[in-house]
Amino acid sequence: MRISLVFAVLLISFVPMLISPGVYGQVYPESFEKSINGGTSYEFHFAVFNDKNCTLFYSIILPDEGEWGMTANPVSGILNPGDARDITLKLDAPKASLHENWVFDIKVEFYNTTGLVEVNYVTLHIHLNARAFELLYFTIPFPESWGYWGNFLNIVIFWAVVGLVIYLVFSALKRLVQMTKTKVDDILLQILHTPVTIWVISYGIFNSSLVFPLSNRVFSYIYLVYNIVTIIIITWIIYRIYRRLIIHYAFIYRGKLGRMEGAIISALDKLGVFTILSIGGIMLLQAVGIDVTVLLASMGILGIILGFAAQDTIGNFFSGIHILLDRSIEVGDYILLENDENVYLVKDVGLRSTKLYDLFANTLIFLPNNIIANHKIINLSRPNSKLKLRVDVGVSYGADIEKVKKALLEVALENEHVMKDDKYKPAVIFHSFGESSLNFRLYLWIDDLKDQWEVQSEIRSQIVNKFRELGIEIPFPQVDVHIKR
Repeated sequence: MRISLVFAVLLISFVPMLISPGVYGQVYPESFEKSINGGTSYEFHFAVFNDKNCTLFYSIILPDEGEWGMTANPVSGILNPGDARDITLKLDAPKASLHENWVFDIKVEFYNTTGLVEVNYVTLHIHLNARAFELLYFTIPFPESWGYWGNFLNIVIFWAVVGLVIYLVFSALKRLVQMTKTKVDDILLQILHTPVTIWVISYGIFNSSLVFPLSNRVFSYIYLVYNIVTIIIITWIIYRIYRRLIIHYAFIYRGKLGRMEGAIISALDKLGVFTILSIGGIMLLQAVGIDVTVLLASMGILGIILGFAAQDTIGNFFSGIHILLDRSIEVGDYILLENDENVYLVKDVGLRSTKLYDLFANTLIFLPNNIIANHKIINLSRPNSKLKLRVDVGVSYGADIEKVKKALLEVALENEHVMKDDKYKPAVIFHSFGESSLNFRLYLWIDDLKDQWEVQSEIRSQIVNKFRELGIEIPFPQVDVHIKR
């Protein structure tokens, strides 16, 4: 019996709801998106309406954001069936905030005689054009009749003070860095002084303009100009630091950096400047709204085409870098080329070719770096300038072998250019039996490889004189011919 009574009560309660249509209210539009300058106000308009056959009561509940001011008018009211009401929502933006993007949900509740029947939301997407550290300055209470100009003057005064502080800080730093031994801080201060001052001025102008009720289009132009100035300043600072500090000191200390040649530093200089300016240019194009994807793709295709067209030049370029980094040959070295008996003095190692001086022909040869990198090179200057010479001589079969050895050693020791230390003392060996001579080989060391031709000539002349003095015969080739009759 009790269960039946409960069922009857529930049925009586739900029958009216099943017979009559649903009761609810609506809002339109449901969302807004707006860019607002710091310290300004903006009004939004939306409507609440009742499209059903029951009277509704609406109430607007605003979010609690301490730094924002927000009011709705009318905040509540009664909607008869088919009625609509225009709601004005006023939003007062703070002068500055820690955040730029805000989302507010305005809650709209609908009631009928039974209670809450519907909840809708109006969403505001707000971009605040202000910066957080502007909260640091104190405003002067200009008359309210001045309106936006009072706020404008406050911001101008603030940035004037900031500019004065920066000027005093740079002046103090200039005196301070003069007491240090290094010049890096002096150069860095010179690099930053003017760009930082220009950026502060440009930001002050941009920030001051935000107090006026600018349209989105005007604000976008001002913001674009500010972005362009900022990108140029940042690019300029990076460029100057790269040129004035990194490359400058690379040239100064190249001897301490493994004797790196100036050519590769110049190449890095040009490559770095090109990279910095290219990135800055891409950022500028993006700032003005140009899609750089197509441009980068075109540059990639162009690079491939140029790579095929100039592969020899590119090959020589990277071969030059390889030679400079590997330091297999350096300026001042004496080298022998593969299948070439001439001795060359390395005059310069460039990024495309190597300049060689032919000692015998007194001519300059410009050899592509590909040849140097891909062929056998004998460096006569490594590991040091000392050179071991060999002089071959033959004597008649009737000569005294020990007497010949002693004579050759005496010739070597009597020459002033020949080294006499135990490690580098001359040596003589009985090398081979010739067709008409006993062949000996004299080994000797000299201090400077440039003296090798003069020393060899002197040694040969002294050997001839010594052998004539001792009666040692140097045979000459001869052929015996037998004639049969």
